[in-house]
Amino acid sequence: MKNKRNAFELPATAMLMAAGVLIAVVIISILFVQFRQANDMSSAVSENLTDTTDDIKNASIMQYDGLEVTGADVVNFFKKHLGDYRSGETGPFTIVIGGTSYVNGASASSLRDSSSASYVKPTARYKCAVTKNANGVITKVTFTKI
Repeated sequence: MKNKRNAFELPATAMLMAAGVLIAVVIISILFVQFRQANDMSSAVSENLTDTTDDIKNASIMQYDGLEVTGADVVNFFKKHLGDYRSGETGPFTIVIGGTSYVNGASASSLRDSSSASYVKPTARYKCAVTKNANGVITKVTFTKI
């Protein structure tokens, strides 16, 4: 006895398989797009987090930019940011006080010695300016006597 098949049975099965493959391809394509978007978002968040961390780290320095401060504030700033750097070492940035540049804390005592040429009078007024390079890194903090 011959096995008789319905004329629509084979094409229906083939169409069902084709539809299944098509749906699988669409789902995989959507997953690839989502993965790419998640990767892009992760990169953007990482970059923003780095910028925010740098801003927080530099906030104690940037708060002086454009301000008028006293000589006592200048000496305290100097001690805080360059005080731990000894002769032969270089700090993270240069501090310029009244035209004299300092790269380490070796001359911190001369700023408080009234007989020294680099003496900073505690009541004197100074204007601060912070200089950054093209990468946004602080390279110099300048205190100009006003």
